[in-house]
Amino acid sequence: MNLLARDLWQEVQNAFRAARGPAVAGLWLQQARPLGFVRGVFTLGVPNEVVRDWLEHRYSAELEGIFRRLTGSAVRLLLKVDASLPAAAEDAAGAKGEESGGAAPEAAFVIRPENRLASAALARLLDDPATGNPLFLYGPPGVGKSALVRHRLIQHQAERGARTTISVTADAFSAGLVYALRENQLPAFRGRMLAAEAFVLEEAHRLRGKTRTQREFLSVLQYHVLRGRPVILTSRHPPNAIFLLDEGLRSYFLSGILHRIADYSVPSRAAILEAAAARFARPVPAETIERVARRVNGPVSRQIHFLEKAAACAALAERPATLEFLGGRFPELSGSSEGEVDVGSLIALAARDFGSTAEDIASNRKTRSAVLARHVVVYVATVVFNLKARRVMRHLGGLSPSTTAYARRRIEERRRDDPVFDARVRRLLAELKTGQKLLF
Repeated sequence: MNLLARDLWQEVQNAFRAARGPAVAGLWLQQARPLGFVRGVFTLGVPNEVVRDWLEHRYSAELEGIFRRLTGSAVRLLLKVDASLPAAAEDAAGAKGEESGGAAPEAAFVIRPENRLASAALARLLDDPATGNPLFLYGPPGVGKSALVRHRLIQHQAERGARTTISVTADAFSAGLVYALRENQLPAFRGRMLAAEAFVLEEAHRLRGKTRTQREFLSVLQYHVLRGRPVILTSRHPPNAIFLLDEGLRSYFLSGILHRIADYSVPSRAAILEAAAARFARPVPAETIERVARRVNGPVSRQIHFLEKAAACAALAERPATLEFLGGRFPELSGSSEGEVDVGSLIALAARDFGSTAEDIASNRKTRSAVLARHVVVYVATVVFNLKARRVMRHLGGLSPSTTAYARRRIEERRRDDPVFDARVRRLLAELKTGQKLLF
């Protein structure tokens, strides 16, 4: 292994850690070792097939992009299994210690009301797999399902000792199965999937329509559940909302514990951002953190990256990261926050005024009152307050933004044809303290 490969790999690790965070980088890249860099091919040694498959199907494109940015030319990443490298479980524990700096595992992940019950269910399943196995966690993208699972696995490992765990996405499982069938290595593939003491399948909704993959995964799922090994699944949608899914597999998904993780509220996002800002060299005022939590669209990870960029901008100018200074440089932070609408508050008001509950509106339930209230929320948020459809749908069970056009058309027609309904919508808008001139 030449010096160039070692130094280049260190720079790639630093860039990947900045993009993905220390938890992911420590868990997967710390196990890898550079073996050589010849003719545009960077060879990386990994301890086992699980790490190789995970890096290959989930992060190889991102790593090759980092190589390209650092070297100015295309670099192909070649992953080779090297049995002399430390085992994944040992390195995962080491990564946890490095990430938290010796602190308790809770310091690496913020538990909030939205994920508290899911965290408790994960802890109970890992302690006693006989209760609620498998565990099916679902919710919109960006609510931290995968991060919560990793946090609980690392915490359990620290408390109870190492446990061989396989964590794979549905797409990676399918790709591995296709490769095994093509190369006549199906027994080896099954052996790797069945050898784990705990099994995690992420993005289970991507199993839809893949008949052969579903059949193979059902046998893996049955094997682990019948032997009392914890199985954890994450998905954007509940089992009954995953189309083209084998009924036997759906039945297994429904036989354990189902838990929906809701999108973070503004106070929860602010708390997570405050924990992230505690690692910065300079303090960030609470009003700046609250404005980022309220104004910046997207998942919490994007808000953390935005806050890091804003804090770095203030540090370079040797100025405090106040709204007065940052407002002129970042449009999201400019202006007054008076009159801003929180989607969660809008959902609560619509639930009260249209005979539903906030939980039903924020889920995929198809009752008449829930659907009507959900359409009112979409209409008011996108037409009156000009919020982006993707931001609104994150609060509504992860529904497709394409449904906004139907919701807006239906509410506009009903307001035009039903004066009583129009009056109810106007009362809702008056309570939200918005002007009617924004409606038409």
